[in-house]
Parts: sequence; structure tokens; C-alpha cells
Amino acid sequence: MKIANKKILFLVLFLVWIILISGCNQERLNCKTSGGEWKSFDDNSADKCSIPSGGEVITAGCYCGPNKCWDGEKCVIDNGEYEKNNLLR
Repeated sequence: MKIANKKILFLVLFLVWIILISGCNQERLNCKTSGGEWKSFDDNSADKCSIPSGGEVITAGCYCGPNKCWDGEKCVIDNGEYEKNNLLR
């Protein structure tokens, strides 16, 4: 492989990596600005409004606190009716 091709490949991979990292950082920023805390969870729910607790896997996500959940963009009030009102339309 020529040196120029290696440089182009490196540049493409680097840009893909930057795009992936910036998406994760944006989600963390959204979490913090909506009153949440980015942390690790012991199951797959990660305090998401639409996913019940379950699978044993360490997952990073936004912890919104009691009676709140992460809707994918921000922390929202979860009075037990979130799924019924927002996901089953």
C-alpha cells in the first residue's frame, strides 16, 4: 500500500472516530443540561423510559433521578404513564 493511501485511510478512520465520539458527548451534554448524571448501570435499562430493567450488562446512560427517566434526548417526569402515553401512539 502506498504511503498516500495509508494517509487517506488513516484520515478517514480518524474522522469516523471523531463523529462517533461527538455523538456520545452530545448525549452526555444533553443529559447534564436536563438535570441528569451520566453513569454506568448494572442492567440494560440505563434509566431509559422505554426499556424495562432486565439483561445483566453494564451500560452507560443518563440517570435522571427518582420519578424521572431518559427519553433519549432529555430527562422527563415518569409517573408510570410515560410508555402508555408516548410510545404506544
